[in-house]
Amino acid sequence: MSMQPKIFLSWKVFLSILTKRGGNPFSSGIAYMSLLGISLGVCVIITVMSVMNGFQIEIKERMLNFTPHASIRTAEASQLNNAFFEIFENDPDIQSYSAFSEEDVLILSNEMINPIRLIAYEDREYLVEEKLKTVLVEHDQNLFDQSFRIIIGNDLAQKMNVSIGDKLRLLTSEKVLLPFGNLPRMKDFTVTGIFDSGIFEIDENIAITDMRDANIFLQMNDNVTGYAFDFIDPTLSQAKIKEIARTMNVNGWVSDWSSENPNFFRSLDLTRKIIFLVLMSILAISCFNIISTQSMLISEKRSSIASLIAMGYDKRNIFYLFIALGTFFGLIGLSIGISLSVILSENLSLIIFSIEEMLSIRLYQPEVYFLAEIPSIIDWSQTIRIAVFTVILSILSSLIPAYNATKTDPAVLMKNIRFK
Repeated sequence: MSMQPKIFLSWKVFLSILTKRGGNPFSSGIAYMSLLGISLGVCVIITVMSVMNGFQIEIKERMLNFTPHASIRTAEASQLNNAFFEIFENDPDIQSYSAFSEEDVLILSNEMINPIRLIAYEDREYLVEEKLKTVLVEHDQNLFDQSFRIIIGNDLAQKMNVSIGDKLRLLTSEKVLLPFGNLPRMKDFTVTGIFDSGIFEIDENIAITDMRDANIFLQMNDNVTGYAFDFIDPTLSQAKIKEIARTMNVNGWVSDWSSENPNFFRSLDLTRKIIFLVLMSILAISCFNIISTQSMLISEKRSSIASLIAMGYDKRNIFYLFIALGTFFGLIGLSIGISLSVILSENLSLIIFSIEEMLSIRLYQPEVYFLAEIPSIIDWSQTIRIAVFTVILSILSSLIPAYNATKTDPAVLMKNIRFK
């Protein structure tokens, strides 16, 4: 028999198994459960990993939009060194830079007190154009044109119940010696801007003011805490900041966006890996249900398989036939799972919000997860790996049933023959 008739015959047999009433695998409840298991397994793993990817990417991007990519903090308070700027200007990897000062202070309103970190940048263009341009949600026309202006986060503004134009009193830990005793140094600042970085920890604990006001309030005598940098490629921050520190030959500490929050990013990456392995094992169990589905199908169609063997149909073709059938199950479940995961991932925040509204419960807490809403970004390279893994498992799950099908004895046909 030539190759083309063999392929045609195998295709007809494959279609007969799928479409004939007595041998329709989709008429079995376990077949539906097998497809459902694969579909849900693929859907859950892609959706969960999309959320994990979304958290990691979104937090990193929002953090880099507001905070410097890297910084050098001097060991001792030092005057602004203009010679350093020549080094920064000639470095092609540096996108922008500024000297800065920072101090932990207390902030008071009429209702409460809250600890914050007060930051002031020497380069106002760096502050306004690089760090505040995309995150300011409310602001006065003149942010720092007058003295003692301050910009705070949206969560801090809500917590302190203040808005644009309101006064906030700042206190330092240093005491002022007066005739009647020691008092903390304090100064009233006017709120001229409110930013929303999307990261709860930043929006509640960071405030920004002008360098001139910081020098007066903190009595820094024009000293700076260090130098902040943004790079064209943020992934090079760790290596570049060390190189710059060696070039500057300044005593101090270097840090970058990843080392500022090492435990957070390390735990997030570890959690992603553990969840991925757990969900992949669940997906593997779902794929192994193909063994049960095909075993039941072979049991129902044993007489038909025996007839094919008795007529000279190659057992190898029967083996490949059930391998193709198992792969078909895997591909159907995979397609349904990917489609569901795309729908869920694109509308996850809306779905969670609807469930919260209907059940009057709170499933997502921004103050715990740092972001105002649930981010979800599908990694298609990861999705392809999941798809390949699912197809391979489907093929492997079909090996044992396919091998058992080739062991069918044509003599079983005799059981169905009646003699008069």
